[in-house]
Amino acid sequence: MPGLALLRYGSYFDFMQRRRRFEDPRSECVYAAIDTLDAGLQRELLRDLATIHALSLENPRTPADKVRAAVNALRDAAEILGHSPSVKEYRTLCKELSELRLPPESSVRRWLGGGWNDCLRRALLDVVADGDFASRPIGFSDRFDDAEVLAALCECAAELGHAPTVTEYFGWARRPDVRDRPGRRPSSFKPFERFGNFRRALIAAGVIGENEARYSANGRILPLRFRYSDSEISSALLMVARRLGRSPRPEEYRHERQRIYDEAMAKGEIRPIPTVEVIRKRRGDWNAALAAAGLERIEHPSQPHLGTTRPTYTDDEKLEWLRQAWKELGEPFTTNAYKRWRAIKIRTEAAAIPCLPTIERTFGGWNHARRLALPAIYTDDPAQHGE
Repeated sequence: MPGLALLRYGSYFDFMQRRRRFEDPRSECVYAAIDTLDAGLQRELLRDLATIHALSLENPRTPADKVRAAVNALRDAAEILGHSPSVKEYRTLCKELSELRLPPESSVRRWLGGGWNDCLRRALLDVVADGDFASRPIGFSDRFDDAEVLAALCECAAELGHAPTVTEYFGWARRPDVRDRPGRRPSSFKPFERFGNFRRALIAAGVIGENEARYSANGRILPLRFRYSDSEISSALLMVARRLGRSPRPEEYRHERQRIYDEAMAKGEIRPIPTVEVIRKRRGDWNAALAAAGLERIEHPSQPHLGTTRPTYTDDEKLEWLRQAWKELGEPFTTNAYKRWRAIKIRTEAAAIPCLPTIERTFGGWNHARRLALPAIYTDDPAQHGE
């Protein structure tokens, strides 16, 4: 029989797909557990679930009750129509079948936190073509107020413990537990456009200051803007040239740019300075960029200059910085922990600390560097330090 079933469905995957009762695999797991219960326990569980949903429909007060009421309303509408309801169809049902006491469409959107198709997805229904583009009743608006947008950013920052990136915010706003809470929170970029961009919205919300540095989850500095103007590129070249006393070569520009960043971070600020790659892409080549900034051209710009400003460290100094980092960080002493510690140290103390690639290149990798710096803590036995 199993062989005949596989021949009928074409493949084992198709066979298992046909046997699935639910779209969400979590429902399959729960159903499998319920299926093992005695019939009496199954009946009791069914009664309790029906009671919870019935009470939610009568008087939805808590966020969870409102979600259940909205989902039940959408499912009931789909049962009556035989397909997922559009906005117009749902409004018609609310008007013509008032005995059903379906919640208004605006309440469904607010309780489930999103557009009409988002609500349908949450009720496990198919989306509709005009779900988010149907006309709205006079006086209705699902446009977020400025206060709602800024309050959502403050709430997100308070929970995460730092200013969120765009990705972090949307991941937070779309979490089921966040969507179940009272109030509305933007789940698309459109509401932030009125502030200029996401960073400007964070500043308006008071989450970050005008020139305050912002970091990604891995400790990388995030830029203040996404595109530099031609004048900003020329200004950056002129600033570096003044510090060096001459036209900079690309490698010199990189080193000086990092020093400017470090100096700004020591003050808790960030300076928007384009990279060498951005300058070359916009101007075509390095000398063309220098000429546009009014600086003298240089011969063979790719060759290093003898007077490089790149800091140098002895091996002992590098190991001493590792020991200092471990004393302040403790365990787990990982590469990410070291990078975050170095960024904070540079920002708060303007210290010259070797970067992770320098450490790894000098000692042949992070683990070997740790063993040399802290031989009493890290041995050659991987089991003793989780390698």
